[in-house]
Amino acid sequence: MIGGTRINLRAPEFIDLDRNQRWINDREATRYLAGRYPVSGLAEEAWLRNLVSSPMSFAHVFFAIETKDGRHIGNCGLDALPEDRKATLDIIIGERDLWSRGYGTDAVTTLLRFAFDEMNLTRSR
Repeated sequence: MIGGTRINLRAPEFIDLDRNQRWINDREATRYLAGRYPVSGLAEEAWLRNLVSSPMSFAHVFFAIETKDGRHIGNCGLDALPEDRKATLDIIIGERDLWSRGYGTDAVTTLLRFAFDEMNLTRSR
């Protein structure tokens, strides 16, 4: 687990399936994500089952975002290019009642600290 100020980043678990399914099909929550089409329950289950059954790698880092009291509120991750030491960042705060309360900011700050300090990624212009 990686601790932030307001959140913790943890490995995803299969028990996250129902929340992930709800969030990925919430057009408002996914407005800025690459996926724009509805995802079936079976497809989401297959994706999550594959994710949780494989160890994280440098090329693909994925975390569940939890509040300090253990509420799973979203997900974030990095898709890294080892040769360039750069990555793209994805984040979703799926619980609408926690939007605009600083959880996403803390999750990104915590994830970037991990990216720069642990993965040795570099900043680029």
